[in-house]
Amino acid sequence: MGCGNSVQPVVSSNALNSSIISNNSNAFPVSQNIPTTSHPIQAINANQLGRRNVENFVLMWLDATQNQNELSVFRSICNEINLFSSIDMCLAAIASVKNEIVFVIVSGTLGQQFVSLLRSYQQIDSVYIFCSNKQKHQQWSSKFPIIKGVFTDLKSIYTQILSDKKRVGQSLIGFNLIRSRNTVDSKNVQEVEFMYAQLIKDALLQLQDTDVTDMIACSRDQYEGNTAELNLIHEFQRNYKDSSQAIEWYTRESFVYKMLNKALRTMDIDVMYAFRVYIRHLHEQLNKLVIQQSAGHNSTLTLYRGQGLSKEEFKGLKSNEGGFFSVKTFLSTSSDEKTSIWFAKQCQGDVIKILLKIYVDFRAKLNVPLADIASFSDYAESEYLISMGSIFRIDKVSEGNDGIWLVSLSLTAEGDPDLSILNESFKRQYRDKHPIHQLFLITHSMGHPAVKKFGSVIGWGDYNVDAKTSADADNAKIRVGLQTLLEQVEKALQHTHEGDPALFVMFGMITAVYVVLEEPELALDYNLKQLRCLLNNPQATLEHMTTTLEGVARKLMNKKDYSNAVRFHKLSLDQKQIKLPDNHPDIADSYNQIATCHYELHQFQEALSNAQKAVSIARQSLPNGSTFRIDYEKNLQRIQIALNQ
Repeated sequence: MGCGNSVQPVVSSNALNSSIISNNSNAFPVSQNIPTTSHPIQAINANQLGRRNVENFVLMWLDATQNQNELSVFRSICNEINLFSSIDMCLAAIASVKNEIVFVIVSGTLGQQFVSLLRSYQQIDSVYIFCSNKQKHQQWSSKFPIIKGVFTDLKSIYTQILSDKKRVGQSLIGFNLIRSRNTVDSKNVQEVEFMYAQLIKDALLQLQDTDVTDMIACSRDQYEGNTAELNLIHEFQRNYKDSSQAIEWYTRESFVYKMLNKALRTMDIDVMYAFRVYIRHLHEQLNKLVIQQSAGHNSTLTLYRGQGLSKEEFKGLKSNEGGFFSVKTFLSTSSDEKTSIWFAKQCQGDVIKILLKIYVDFRAKLNVPLADIASFSDYAESEYLISMGSIFRIDKVSEGNDGIWLVSLSLTAEGDPDLSILNESFKRQYRDKHPIHQLFLITHSMGHPAVKKFGSVIGWGDYNVDAKTSADADNAKIRVGLQTLLEQVEKALQHTHEGDPALFVMFGMITAVYVVLEEPELALDYNLKQLRCLLNNPQATLEHMTTTLEGVARKLMNKKDYSNAVRFHKLSLDQKQIKLPDNHPDIADSYNQIATCHYELHQFQEALSNAQKAVSIARQSLPNGSTFRIDYEKNLQRIQIALNQ
């Protein structure tokens, strides 16, 4: 399945050339992995700016007179390499970067003009001036802290970028802040993102497949032409067997760590799903290790992590004492405080340096496993790895020494009362469902394009039966099969007594069949029978009630019976508001449907009020680009136009 559409790299395999290292075979450590070719690298064009980057970094090279054969070795440390001959094109590409850190190599000729334009480009961490005359550019470049130096050879730039990647990467963890209460704040996007991240994590860890084929296919697609990473992918395919090897691969400098952490940090659901087996393996190995190591530990442990936060992130953290700090990624920490302080001191630029001090109590049943992985790591430091989705209570934020703020955290346990109530409000509707079905429902609520992938896996072309196309019904074989199904269900109905819970399921099947057969009156009739079953059943679930009410309402809308449709949509909304948070995406959908009904009835003020509520909730709980959010905004616009006419 891979991880979505195949995306061609900006620097193709045919463009890479290792001639630069021909005079010194030891110039770069990965030179033996670089293919040779005589084709030049072409500058990026505008339609390439939106491609997927599965790593946390992107390298831009701006040089009007560059040697086209000088970049091949850099793909081993930065897969995304964009080339430009124009300052304007380079700045346009940088402005389009949303989730990555940008490094820029620029010639001395263009360097001063380029750097003078960078005040509003927060994506850039470092600029490297590459020229043959170091002395000529030393004086002016020293006035810009963003410039890491003037370099006359690529080996020095390569070494500096490696160092800067490690420094910056320490701060790229991806987190959400949640206040300490029993509901999700309807105005806090981070809290909604937190719940979606937790739900997706839970669903992925429940999947029991063992085949890493999707992970390998996805990785190959993204690293096409990158020989160094393709060699590692081939090694993984050849040697990876089970969860006992997961940590070993995580600690290596390879596609595994790069892709996994970027996907978790940015909630790239396509890549997360492709990596589902490996994610579960890594989580399982941590679980096994913590059990093995438990005899050797004290009942408590203090861990540290030094990093930087933006001023905005730090302000949110500091104002949330007593609340929660949830990390989306797997989190590397150390039992060595001095090492962690050193990492904090390395942070540069307009960031706040912090030292996370994490208290762990092994006497409680922790929400996530953590283990000492120093024996697996290539680094000398003492390293503890905490599984993804970790949640910490923020005990205190105080100013420490050397300009470093101390953030005291406690790793939460499963019995935390605030978290239990918060989780319950979101997780209730996903219980007792297959994890793929859960992912389908979650991505549907998010308005995420991955809903189509999960819908196809469970056999649904879209999010409900009503979306089956009339083209399917025209297929004779399908029609015959559906008629046979109807006959079987109707026979079963003859032996089913009133009040039997099976009636609800049977009426639902008949409703679905009539929808596909384009028999709207019969479909509505059986949908209403479903509803009567629920009204007579005190054990009816919220999900069944709201889904059935909405099914009736949508069928009435299809009949253009908007007066009755709006009544059923409002009944469904009432049910949702009993147990769902105020900013839940399903509540936004109800408001949007109610707005549509009022619009069709020319009740524009009522339509406007409900449409505004739908858009407001969607902006809080759905990501930018969500199809649902776009549809709600379009609906609001047409209502506003109607009011102004």
